[in-house]
Amino acid sequence: MLLPIVNGKLDFSANNGDDAATDLFVLDASVTPLPIKMGDLTVKLVSQNVKLEWFTLQEINSKEFIVQRSQNRQTFTNIGTVAAAGQSNSRRTYGFTDEGVTTNAASTVYYRLIAVDKDEKSTTSKIVSIKIGDGRNGM
Repeated sequence: MLLPIVNGKLDFSANNGDDAATDLFVLDASVTPLPIKMGDLTVKLVSQNVKLEWFTLQEINSKEFIVQRSQNRQTFTNIGTVAAAGQSNSRRTYGFTDEGVTTNAASTVYYRLIAVDKDEKSTTSKIVSIKIGDGRNGM
């Protein structure tokens, strides 16, 4: 049974059916967050290219960042990989350039990252967008 996470806490209810005011239940679970603390992903237009930048505050056993692009915010394609530090307790800055994207892209392009650790666990960043033509970016 998968329990939903609400505001960083497992959300569940239980009742043994006896209508007692106090029931005692034990939750036997292990929750292991991905050991990467990642900062915001930003994008900006530089000539015919889109420059992506992000940072981490901590990395434990990190392997790589997979950069993905979409023209409809629904279907994403892997466009590159950036090696991660592996181990770090200080701020590390990363970047990736999506070269020539402005010549064959839709008017708005969407990006996201998948952070992967050496155990192949992963987490996906928030989606960011850039409007091709006027260089405005946003979330």
